[in-house]
Amino acid sequence: MDKKLALQSFLSLLLIFFCSVVSGFLIIMLFGMAFTESAKELKASNGEEFVQNLMMGLSFCLFVVITVTAAYKRGRRRTKKEKVPSDIFFKFSSAAMVVFIIPALILAKPFDPTFSKELMAVYFPFMFLTNAFKVTQLSLLFSAFLATAAQYGAYRLGFYRWEKREKSGY
Repeated sequence: MDKKLALQSFLSLLLIFFCSVVSGFLIIMLFGMAFTESAKELKASNGEEFVQNLMMGLSFCLFVVITVTAAYKRGRRRTKKEKVPSDIFFKFSSAAMVVFIIPALILAKPFDPTFSKELMAVYFPFMFLTNAFKVTQLSLLFSAFLATAAQYGAYRLGFYRWEKREKSGY
């Protein structure tokens, strides 16, 4: 089971990394291209910080929707192999999130989330609470905790529906 856990953790880490970058990129492109006028009006009326927070919040929501959908489908999908139990899924998704978030916790400046463009490109969705907490690392930790909990809940729901379907004979 350790090899399987390591493989699942690695796949979860890749999924988290990919979804984080894609969701940040999509929201930036969406605001940059499709809603240019709306973004300019929001910036003029509420300030640049409001637009930045809105983009980070939308990016985090998109990240959660993508990863939760993937987790739900993994829990619900039919498989001929042994299905990964929910507690094991929670362990490897938590381990993947920890591995993903550690570089940001170490490299990010506590009170300045925008100091590194490389970090912003990867961790953009996870910084949406920076202005509320006033600490970058706390925002990263809290958003990572929320994302992991949402993935676990979605996997558990999909797993429950799969069990129910198996018992009923479909």
